[in-house]
Amino acid sequence: MCLASLSYGQELTYLYCVHTEEYIGASPAEVVVLNIQSLNWANFLLFNDEEIEYLLTEEVIAKRHRIFNGEELEFDITESYSTNYILSFDLDFDRSPTFEYKLDRITGEISWGLGHVQEIYGKVFGICSPINNTALETLLQERISRRGEIIKVNEANTLF
Repeated sequence: MCLASLSYGQELTYLYCVHTEEYIGASPAEVVVLNIQSLNWANFLLFNDEEIEYLLTEEVIAKRHRIFNGEELEFDITESYSTNYILSFDLDFDRSPTFEYKLDRITGEISWGLGHVQEIYGKVFGICSPINNTALETLLQERISRRGEIIKVNEANTLF
């Protein structure tokens, strides 16, 4: 099923985006939540085990739940075509350009570029596929549980 057919009749669309090798960094994947009706979106990274204890704080967990519920979709879908969405986000730096994701609705490829520089996008940094809200909720709970396991093992191995 292509992404293009997902937006019809649904308020929220959930995407699981696996990052390419060059882009992985602290995260092998991210989740993108789209509200096609209000033209808003947000995303969050799924951290590696090495980073999860430090980065997945209670505040971050709460924000992810607000994004999941569609309560905190802070960015705009600035353009919507039958084949792609342009997802804009501002990095909150003074006078910084707006960055954009180009999400291909047919292939699921996601790339980034600078705002207002049409047709100039970087390399594809991930492939997105649909995920339903139940599977996403399970995925989020697994990462939260994994954080707890890591903390428990670390605390058992501490010297003082």
